[in-house]
Amino acid sequence: MNVKPPHHHAATSVATCGARLQYVEEPRVRLPIPSRRSRPSPSGYPTSEFQERLLQQFYAELSCPRGFHYVDNECRDVDECALPERCQHHCENTNGSYICLCPPGYRLNINQRTCDGVTYAHILAFKTASLPAGIIAYQDLVRLMAYDQAGNLVPQTLFTIIENDTGIPFRIRLENGKGILRTLQPLTAGAEYRMEVEAVSYDENEHSIKYSTRFIIYLHISEYPY
Repeated sequence: MNVKPPHHHAATSVATCGARLQYVEEPRVRLPIPSRRSRPSPSGYPTSEFQERLLQQFYAELSCPRGFHYVDNECRDVDECALPERCQHHCENTNGSYICLCPPGYRLNINQRTCDGVTYAHILAFKTASLPAGIIAYQDLVRLMAYDQAGNLVPQTLFTIIENDTGIPFRIRLENGKGILRTLQPLTAGAEYRMEVEAVSYDENEHSIKYSTRFIIYLHISEYPY
């Protein structure tokens, strides 16, 4: 007896050792994952247990949202950055997707993959502070803020100490878009300290540098506690 697949549907043959061939229709639409159930199989045909496992796997893979794949009974994020030619420069994987980033001096194009060179403003700022004697370790000293050409605060700014010949370790912590300079050791009364800090302000929409501010900082520590 010849077994023919139903008309108007694609069909796939499944072979089981020692058994005849049976055709299984491939679903054309996205369906929910069916529950496991037992049903009698026709005499002379393989049981439906193997077919049920195939369908369970197939429907489970379809249940994962875009950017995820089905692995070990769960939907896991796909690392798009591991795929070739995703971004021209740097690729950052996100949950279910990815974003392309440009190096300093470049702007992300409308295709969200390639970058073009752009120019950005360089700003030089001086910061002086006279502080009383008795500065202890881990004390905040000065607050640094980056502004655009219109005088507006740019909160998307990273601060980095690029020059420090004082022999004293300093650190900068971020607080609401501002950089807080602090010392990790006590400061000597009557001493002066000089350092340079670079502040790089980013455009969140274009993923590019908008402003670069260089702070030249002078700290004078009084010999008196006032």
